[in-house]
Amino acid sequence: MLEHSETGMTVSAAPVRGEALDAAPQPSAVFLGRATSGPLQQPVVVESFAEFERLFGAPWAETTLSTSVAQFFQHGGTRAVIVRIAANARGGTLEIPTDGEPLLLEARNPGSNERLRASVDLHGVSESHRFNLTLQRLDPRTDQIVDQELFADLSLKTHESRDAVSALSESRLVLPPRSLPGGRPQPTPTDFLTSAIGYIPMRAPGNDGDSLSDYDLVGSSRHATGLFSLDAIDHFDFLYACGAPGRPAGGATYFVAAERYCESRNATLVIDPPDDCKDTAALLGWRRRRPVVSAHCFTYFPKIIHRETPNGKPQPAAGALMGLLCRHDVRRHVFMSLVDDREQNSAALHRDWQPAFELLPDDALALLRNGVNPLIPGSQGRLLFPGVVTSANTQDRALGSLVQQRLAKFVLSRIERGTRWAAFAERGPETWHALQDQVSRFLESLADQGAFKVSAVSSGWWVQCDAALNDEAGEAGRPIRLLVGFHMRQAAYPVMYSVALRPDGTTATRTVLQGADTTL
Repeated sequence: MLEHSETGMTVSAAPVRGEALDAAPQPSAVFLGRATSGPLQQPVVVESFAEFERLFGAPWAETTLSTSVAQFFQHGGTRAVIVRIAANARGGTLEIPTDGEPLLLEARNPGSNERLRASVDLHGVSESHRFNLTLQRLDPRTDQIVDQELFADLSLKTHESRDAVSALSESRLVLPPRSLPGGRPQPTPTDFLTSAIGYIPMRAPGNDGDSLSDYDLVGSSRHATGLFSLDAIDHFDFLYACGAPGRPAGGATYFVAAERYCESRNATLVIDPPDDCKDTAALLGWRRRRPVVSAHCFTYFPKIIHRETPNGKPQPAAGALMGLLCRHDVRRHVFMSLVDDREQNSAALHRDWQPAFELLPDDALALLRNGVNPLIPGSQGRLLFPGVVTSANTQDRALGSLVQQRLAKFVLSRIERGTRWAAFAERGPETWHALQDQVSRFLESLADQGAFKVSAVSSGWWVQCDAALNDEAGEAGRPIRLLVGFHMRQAAYPVMYSVALRPDGTTATRTVLQGADTTL
């Protein structure tokens, strides 16, 4: 379960044997990109645009991150996961006076808008080489305090209790000092007239670094950076990288890695169309030259323009589209198409936005046939996003349909996260039966909501976990296996997955069984 935390930490609730799998969507979208402040290389949950600005700073001309997150919340999204990435960025510094050389501290989070201040006092310290330190993080726009840390009775001597290096290594705001001064920090003067506590401002601001490369976005599995920082969270539904205005967020290296990562996490990658595609023919030419052929991502066309700046540059619509989908998941469910909910007008973008280029009906059909979701004119001048195709560009409707793909990902994600207990349980019929019963109850609840094609002779789903797939005397580390099948609404035929549960993780592979359509 993904938990909110200002510091980017997450809490994961361990699944319990037989615990009911949650059939209600809790959608979230991940945004990767640059910012001028905030935690670095950590997934941080924000639940409003105001919270995003408080943590990551105001809009910045070097990135579309702020605009995309604003679109997300404007269109009904409620849970965004922000991963701030920086290349060669540096943190600002604090210089705390002592009787000799100053104590130098560097901001843990780099960036030109990361604003810290410090205060020193000696109240209640136990020895002459000890001091108290207060650190505060300020909103650069309002000077309001947004974070604070108190470190009492710090020592200038290493290897003593509460030595400054060890204590500050746990700070969210500053890095531990590289060296300690010989003299104790001087108490910060108070205001003579008001007796208000005094503070030491930053000596020098940080910088925001360079443009991101594919390698910065992909990151390192070993160091949990870039894409792999998302290993810290249990689940996300969409992944989107924000580039600089007019420039793509990443190249082929990033998109290949991101698509594979999304496949492994049962998520969907969102890809912007290029800025130089001015019409449908150009967009389809891009698809032929650089096809993004995958059921684990979707793209759209055209980009959008704010109505108040009609002569402005086209902007990505990914944030708005993810917001629409997340809102729709909560209101209806992932197995319902956006266009199925016309009364709620779920598929309509906010009135602030208009298309960068008008599409004719034939253009929209051509885009759909080539795995691109068209943004088309709707009622009252609002732009509609049908959201029906993946980028797979295939005749296999289970792969080509965005709705069916997202339902499959939802089912597999819930199963993988909720059945981990079985990988550590004793092998045998009792475990197999409990696992099959747990998944059966989950799929039955989805069927009751209308997720599957149910008939007089078919429940629309099927689960098998027994001695035909497993053995009691399996080797150490051998997985527990189950087969899961379901027939999604409006699908021509069922899909079947082989799920393998291991202590180090769960994998699901699409498979084909003879006669599977008659057993559902």
